[in-house]
Amino acid sequence: MNNKTPKTGSPELDDTKSNLIGKEAMSEATKNAVNKIKSSASNVIKISSQTSSHSEAKDELIISLSNVYEFDHKSYSEIDLRGLRDMNAEDAIRLEKMFYGEGNMAPINEMSTPYTLMVASVASELPLELFKKLKINDAVKIKNTVSGFLLQ
Repeated sequence: MNNKTPKTGSPELDDTKSNLIGKEAMSEATKNAVNKIKSSASNVIKISSQTSSHSEAKDELIISLSNVYEFDHKSYSEIDLRGLRDMNAEDAIRLEKMFYGEGNMAPINEMSTPYTLMVASVASELPLELFKKLKINDAVKIKNTVSGFLLQ
């Protein structure tokens, strides 16, 4: 017969008992830990973000310029690039043709200043000449915004 039951006092039975005791002790320790967490939960401070109802988060695609630019008898203190969200593949193809047609080349178009300013011009419906007149810090801000949008 292969039905062996450990005899009282045998090492096999002692191992079985110690395993059971270990499981019971672990279970009891787990219960104690849960109870401790529950009792200390009332001491937890809750932090929530508060936003006033009248303030709206500014859209990251509206770029504030460091200067006010005059162009075609209009003043520009910001560039609205939210039109990026509505652009499609046909726009990308047309922009690439325009980019290469002007003799530009770049390892990654989406990171080149001329390409991103062309994209910004289309997205904002403003003349490319305006973008070419921007101070370098404003041009780089626009380039980084367009690149970030295209490469996300």
